[in-house]
Amino acid sequence: MHTKMKTWLWLHRTAIVSVMTVVGLVLASAARAELKIAVVDVERTIGQYYKTKTQQDEVQTDREGLAKEIQGMQQRGIEMVKEVEDIKKELRTLQEDTALTPEARKDKMGAPTEALTRKMNQVREFGQKLDEFRNIEARKLQDKFMKLNREIVLEVTKGIQGYAEKNGYDLIFNQSKENPAVSDVIYAKKFEDITDKVIASLNAGAPAGGAAAAPAPGAPKPQ
Repeated sequence: MHTKMKTWLWLHRTAIVSVMTVVGLVLASAARAELKIAVVDVERTIGQYYKTKTQQDEVQTDREGLAKEIQGMQQRGIEMVKEVEDIKKELRTLQEDTALTPEARKDKMGAPTEALTRKMNQVREFGQKLDEFRNIEARKLQDKFMKLNREIVLEVTKGIQGYAEKNGYDLIFNQSKENPAVSDVIYAKKFEDITDKVIASLNAGAPAGGAAAAPAPGAPKPQ
């Protein structure tokens, strides 16, 4: 079993080398045909596309609006905390008032104590709501930025492809490696698909009566 596995791996590697040799020959042949090839710095193109500036301004406006809204909520939180401190100060004053009897002090501190508990709960709930709002809105803003960015990348890519097709280019490569949303090959002219011919060539030496070759993906199964 171990020997069979080694043999299979050797055959697999040999097949890969053979295929790569065929690919190399095809590319060499293409080079001799003097293909029209060019490169584009996609990152710089995106950066200088007028819609990119419009997108950045829109996102920045949204970001500033969100920051202003959060700042207003934070200010309300500060006011609520001040209300808590005022109640605490009132309770300390009552606690330190020696003119009051214990019964009178307890009676006077009842309402402020209840108000303090209620207000502290409100402050805690408000803080939770503020954090939740900030996180949700930040995610929305990020999603919007990503969506707009994908649209820009798609428009730039289609623009490059349209330019290449209109001007007779065979291949356009991405010169920039900074934008993972764009592949290295941006445009490739439609060439002859020689897949079936390569398969037929590889299978030409198959022994008679051997195992049938696996059908190509999507090919109809024999009845």
